[in-house]
Amino acid sequence: YWTAPKICKVTKVYSAIGAALTTADETLVVKSGQGTLGTITITQSGSAAGDVDSIAPTSNNVLDAGDYIHIDIGGENGTGCQAVITIVIEDA
Repeated sequence: YWTAPKICKVTKVYSAIGAALTTADETLVVKSGQGTLGTITITQSGSAAGDVDSIAPTSNNVLDAGDYIHIDIGGENGTGCQAVITIVIEDA
């Protein structure tokens, strides 16, 4: 979970993986209390540590101070792999 520090608009969400995916693509579904902002797909083929993927949400992306963002992991890839998530905001 991530909590909005102020009224804001989420303009980008990035993921960077810590290792190669070995068995399948992985999905990260980005959600707020208002609904889904989008889905990041991390492609298994050719993946490596440091690969970056992103979305630019256009709906459900305006948050009040204290609203949250949650990321659901699809679980399609069979190997555990950490991902660092960066959420870019601007004043709403």
